[in-house]
Amino acid sequence: MPGIWPPVTIGGRRYMDGGFRSADNADLAAGAARIVVISPLGMDSPLPTSMPLREVLTGLKDGWATVTVLSPDEASVAAIGANALDPATRVPAAAAGRAQGRAGLPPAF
Repeated sequence: MPGIWPPVTIGGRRYMDGGFRSADNADLAAGAARIVVISPLGMDSPLPTSMPLREVLTGLKDGWATVTVLSPDEASVAAIGANALDPATRVPAAAAGRAQGRAGLPPAF
């Protein structure tokens, strides 16, 4: 979370949360044949963005990629709650995410 956690140095290079650029950064996978996007905010992000996920996915598919999108299901959204930074949501959100993962991948977009 840019503005919440500071950049870190790894191997002499500075890194910051990729959410500063995009919540998904799915466009960076352009050119790959099979892409799995882990989207923390889902297809209809409540945050304004210059790269809406639906538009990015359309571009990836136009490049002949098979794209699967993983985003929080209803139980995960409820477990995350209104404040994803609240430490009290970590355990319930992790449990909901594991349950969602065990249910299997959604169909490709």
